[in-house]
Amino acid sequence: MRVSNPTNYEFIGFEVNTGKKAKYDAILKNKFTNQLKRIPFGQKGYEQFEDRIGHYSHLDHKDLKRRHNWLRRHQQNTDYKFSSAWFSKTYLWIAMVFLPLLFKEFLEIDTFLPPSH
Repeated sequence: MRVSNPTNYEFIGFEVNTGKKAKYDAILKNKFTNQLKRIPFGQKGYEQFEDRIGHYSHLDHKDLKRRHNWLRRHQQNTDYKFSSAWFSKTYLWIAMVFLPLLFKEFLEIDTFLPPSH
């Protein structure tokens, strides 16, 4: 799932998805209408490389080969900002070590990460 024009939206935060399929909902707000939009992402029942939000961090596997395979498999979908694949890549499949190199502009609005030690 993705929004048609990501520049019209601002990122608000995350909520744990209460449905059966997705782990999280990303909450976006339309800058012009103030309508909220939920983008579900992360499939329940599956592990991820590193859950940067934290609720499902017990399912982190930290396997670089699996991470590489996931990124290659979803490569065509992760370029759409504020899509399900983009949120999955940014928050479940890219470790904090790699984030500054790949998502410099996103760090400015990201207030949901645990403090780094």
